[in-house]
Amino acid sequence: MELLGTIKDGISYVASITEDKEQSENILMDCYSAFTHIQETLLHDLKSERCSKYTEAISEIQNDMEIFDDCIQEETDYSEIYEVLNTNVNIFKDMLIDETVRLEVVFLPYKASMWDSLESVWKAANEDENCDAYVIPIPYYDRNHDASLKEEHYEGYDFPEEIPVTRYDNYNFEERKPDMIFIHYPYDKNNLVTTIHPYFYSDNLKKFTEELVYIPYYSTVGGMAEMQYSCSAYYNADHIVIQAPKFRKYFDKDLPDEKFIPMGSPKFDRIINLCKNQPKVPDEWGEKIKGKKVYFYNTSIGGFLANTEVFLKKMEYVFDCFKNRSDCVILWRPHPLLNATVDSMRGRYKEKYNKLKKRFIDENIGILDETADMGKSIAISDTYIGDSGTSVPSVFGIVGKPLFILNNWINKEPEYDDYKGQFITEVWVDGYTGWLSTSGNNLFKVDLYNFKFEYVCRLSEYSADGYYNMPLTIGKYTYIAGICSQDILILENDKIIKKVKLKRSTERSGVFACAVKYQQYIFLIPINYKSIVRYNTNTDEIDYLFEDKVEYFTGYVNGGLICGGFCVRDNLLFVGSPVSNFVFVLDMKSGKDHILATGDFREYGCGSIFDDGKDLWLLPINGRVVTRWNPMTGKRKEYKIDLEGLKCQDIVSGNIDQYPFGGIAFYEDYIILIPFWANMFVKLDKHTGKISEYKPPFEILDDFKNCYYLSTGRYMMICKVGDYVAKDGYYTILSEFDKVFYRINFETGDCEKIIPNMEKDILIENETGFGNNSDWLMYCCLENSFNSLNDFLDDNITGNKFDKEKEIAAYKKIAANNDGTCGKKVYDFLCTNFKEKV
Repeated sequence: MELLGTIKDGISYVASITEDKEQSENILMDCYSAFTHIQETLLHDLKSERCSKYTEAISEIQNDMEIFDDCIQEETDYSEIYEVLNTNVNIFKDMLIDETVRLEVVFLPYKASMWDSLESVWKAANEDENCDAYVIPIPYYDRNHDASLKEEHYEGYDFPEEIPVTRYDNYNFEERKPDMIFIHYPYDKNNLVTTIHPYFYSDNLKKFTEELVYIPYYSTVGGMAEMQYSCSAYYNADHIVIQAPKFRKYFDKDLPDEKFIPMGSPKFDRIINLCKNQPKVPDEWGEKIKGKKVYFYNTSIGGFLANTEVFLKKMEYVFDCFKNRSDCVILWRPHPLLNATVDSMRGRYKEKYNKLKKRFIDENIGILDETADMGKSIAISDTYIGDSGTSVPSVFGIVGKPLFILNNWINKEPEYDDYKGQFITEVWVDGYTGWLSTSGNNLFKVDLYNFKFEYVCRLSEYSADGYYNMPLTIGKYTYIAGICSQDILILENDKIIKKVKLKRSTERSGVFACAVKYQQYIFLIPINYKSIVRYNTNTDEIDYLFEDKVEYFTGYVNGGLICGGFCVRDNLLFVGSPVSNFVFVLDMKSGKDHILATGDFREYGCGSIFDDGKDLWLLPINGRVVTRWNPMTGKRKEYKIDLEGLKCQDIVSGNIDQYPFGGIAFYEDYIILIPFWANMFVKLDKHTGKISEYKPPFEILDDFKNCYYLSTGRYMMICKVGDYVAKDGYYTILSEFDKVFYRINFETGDCEKIIPNMEKDILIENETGFGNNSDWLMYCCLENSFNSLNDFLDDNITGNKFDKEKEIAAYKKIAANNDGTCGKKVYDFLCTNFKEKV
């Protein structure tokens, strides 16, 4: 095309001059050479039998070249041939413009097991007669503890035979400059477990191509991890393929919207097509599978890293459930990078993990699947068991195979009263009424004297724990805001009469941290929501406030976004920052706000705030410093809680010295710090600052009663917002480790132990079974005390039975294309976009 433009300019110039024969001849000779080059190119295409449509054009060029010859030899007036040559050049140029551009496209997988995230796009490119598609597996490395590189891995020999593989050292990117490059590794140098060769980091690849495309190696059941928010490759990529438009909000908002292609996942294409055309079962698996139901057991990296000790116990329990069963077989597929993760990040567990693996093989418990092609294993399997925070469940769900989501903490069969451990969680107090929203979003009223639970209603079709919470009563109505929902429910006489929808602001869970009321208003304090919400219960008016101030009371702790502690005093709402010394103050009457600092900048973070009527007491997220602060005078005093024997460890995550205390009991001269993850109650004299241990009249448990009593801390205070000073000398706390309530007078030591009374039959009657868990986890069944793994294997599910049509309908909501056409549509879109670009 460039040569044709040059030829046209040359002909025009020659036609305009007549006095300089030598210059005209030289220009025409250059044009002649250019035509010769075009002729050779088109003749080459003719030989490949792809461009027979150029025959007429080549004939015209040959005629033009003869005219050149005659003009040059006979020294004709060159202006006489201008018209005919100019006409032919224009015709030929228009014809080429209408032709399809021939593309060179490169796919750069690094693990053969992740090829499914690119395969259907490659197939579309490979079937395009105007495209040369190259599959170039690239080398990768495991990392040592210090992030240095270990040995190189290359999996080019592990790809299916039908995939033509090109060695990465046989393709010169600098010379070839492919039109498009597809990648599925987004981290560049920032992965602690593995990394690809630095030559193939996205910033370097972008130098060689007009179109760098990132396709996620994962698919999702509805949500995405925080770690995927801003990977380095996003900023170098020209396009990013996502499952559906809703997933745009999971990525950095500063990325341009036009960068995203919401067309589904190639992983879905592969499994849909494999299930339509069942693959051959490997010979070594045949006898084990014959006549049995196959359960695909997925062990993920996320679950393994979250709490390795717990995860390994879970694996042992799963193996025990399948051992000696004749009706089913477990197909265990460890994540392809699990071995590398054990080596680089959990080396002390390597021996234990290897022993478990050896036991699985030696005792012939099931099938160990370490093949490169997960898709075939999924097509062979009947159902899924494993984590939800991984790609694999979504692939099962898209083709309508049952999902049983394991709770990695459960490692034994449930006993009669273990349901209390899972269903009695955070009790909210509003005035003199207690409320509890359980797993399954079942709402209960709580008698705050004897802790008897009275069933009210079900709040949502979703079964996620705490989807709705924080009930507040104004007049004859009760308003229930959502921790994870973006609406407010209105109850009258214990029945839902209305749902107030809020502006959709986020696609993440953890939408709001808390709700408070003032006069006719309800204020919702955000975590992932983008503003404070004020709802007028009289008029239904909704205001979205302080979007630019949210950063003052939210922040990232342990990789997750959280909100700091809060407190209400009269018409003032105080919300502390979880990562600094800032406190956001909102006058709920006037609507005015202030940002205050509790002193010098510090990184304790505010986990909770308590009010003794004069001063506010801020309990830290990090460390052991408790801050006493008067917001009116600015006076501040810090107390470092260092006592012999005081320890603080989160036994869920393993974090040290985080969230030591969760509550405060106030008396005239001293306070009692209620432990959250600390191992003791602490007494603090407000006048002298003297700190000592307070020994309650009950045992402080060191661990959960059993695996069904998993909780977020040791103790929780049961008190209404803004009423932290005991009126009758007694406080009520919930022992989370065994779900027992204590009504205690810390001054006298008097204490009453209260065993909660919740009717098991009501919970069983309202158990979900199979259903939609949340926006972030679609149709599945959750393992719990009513639906154990053995219950699932015995087809003894409490609640809804599995319904394939409902599952497929649910997964349609999270995939723009669930008919196997994502890859073709992505490729067609990029081709059109590329032609417009060039």
